[in-house]
Amino acid sequence: MSNKLDIILFGATGFTGKRTIPKLHQIITSERLSLTWGIAGRSEQKLKHTLKEIEENNGSICFINIFYGEPIVKACLVTSTHYLDVTGEPEFMEKIQLYYHEEAFKKQIYLISSCGMDSIPCDMGAIFMMKNFKGTLNSIEAFIHITEEGGSHPGPTLNYATWASAVHGLANYEKLTEIRSKLFLNRLPRYKPNLKLKLFSLGSFTLGGPSEEKQKTSLYNLYLEGEGWSEKLSEPTDQFKSPPNKTISVKVTTRNPAYGATCTAAVLSAIMILTESDKMPNGGGCYTPGVAFANTSLIQKLDKYGMKFEIRSKL
Repeated sequence: MSNKLDIILFGATGFTGKRTIPKLHQIITSERLSLTWGIAGRSEQKLKHTLKEIEENNGSICFINIFYGEPIVKACLVTSTHYLDVTGEPEFMEKIQLYYHEEAFKKQIYLISSCGMDSIPCDMGAIFMMKNFKGTLNSIEAFIHITEEGGSHPGPTLNYATWASAVHGLANYEKLTEIRSKLFLNRLPRYKPNLKLKLFSLGSFTLGGPSEEKQKTSLYNLYLEGEGWSEKLSEPTDQFKSPPNKTISVKVTTRNPAYGATCTAAVLSAIMILTESDKMPNGGGCYTPGVAFANTSLIQKLDKYGMKFEIRSKL
């Protein structure tokens, strides 16, 4: 086997990583892609144990052992390798954009964070709405509704790592403010009303993660409400003189959002970079999923593998 792989899955022994491996194998096989892939993590012993579990159902795979996070981004820049993750941590994502976008752009590689449920449904839902809105789309409101098929099942909803990252993000919010002051030289608009950030777990997190039954019965519904004008302006600097006169509603649905759809979205995002980079912006750089994959077939692929995008109404 060549020592160069098309895709390397880091954090493969974690709660989400273990569930991504079968998705990676399934989608590459289903799409008949000639892509080589492997897994990586901090513990060789855990990787071997994970391999033993997976090989029973999915055949042979190889692994490479390396650390995670920012060191991986740096390694990708040194080796001219694309990078993506499923993190939802603004401090990490915006730090990567601040310090590594220019180098990634020059080396023509992509650094794309939040390729899981934190951003893919909302980002690609917005792109889906924009492409189906005839006129000028002005604003989008998003509402998430998560339910369980057959009623609520006992036990936690999410793995502990999600809670830990949320606590860390809140505790280090001042660092995010500092990063944003450097990243966005023009001050961003303030949110209104000005809400105080607080966290309460409601017993939804555990070190062992949710049961398989709870994962399979979890249903995710994202409602996007957009409004704008039926006309298009002739110049970007022109301004409408009347209130918005057109609306559109979009719904994005999927099952097992945290540990099923997230894995699928991450795998398909990686495949987009490898197979449709000619449809992505500027040949390289650090971008959000919506900007990176707007002109690719990601929405169609997500739909094929269980994430549905539909127009509810147009006015």
